[in-house]
Amino acid sequence: MDPLKYNKYMAGLLIALLAALISTIIAESLVDPEFLPRNIYTPLVVDRSQLQGSELKKPKEVASIAELMAEANSVQGKKIAHKKCAQCHTFDQGGKNRIGPNLWGIVNTEIGKKPGFTFSKAMMKKEGKWTVEILNKYLYKPRVHIPGTKMSFAGLKDEKDRADVIKYLKSLK
Repeated sequence: MDPLKYNKYMAGLLIALLAALISTIIAESLVDPEFLPRNIYTPLVVDRSQLQGSELKKPKEVASIAELMAEANSVQGKKIAHKKCAQCHTFDQGGKNRIGPNLWGIVNTEIGKKPGFTFSKAMMKKEGKWTVEILNKYLYKPRVHIPGTKMSFAGLKDEKDRADVIKYLKSLK
């Protein structure tokens, strides 16, 4: 190995550092930044209690799904459910809970009360049963229908897909 090889590496490193130092000095002499005494951009803070009527954005009202349920397809609903929901839920009778509860027989059962599964506080506070209409609203946007739910699913926007999934869930009994 060449004994001067290390000297060449060190010389190259020193030249690179020297070039960086010189370019920094030149850049600072060319640009003299002025610091402003206050922030130019002030954040807009809206007091929701002062808003009225159309200014107050309400969540979109989900249309009734009763008409679509007559034409819903549980086979298509099974495909959608297994594609969108199977990461967190199981659908088999006596199936294990995952991140979410097993959904066998979920329709017309109490919301937030399934033996062997710990629901979020928001879900446990919700009263009522998982009716077709409640499932429709929940599956549209879970975090809007039950604020504070642990379910991170964004929702099914297409009402036909929701009807198909609900028809499939109704068949699980």
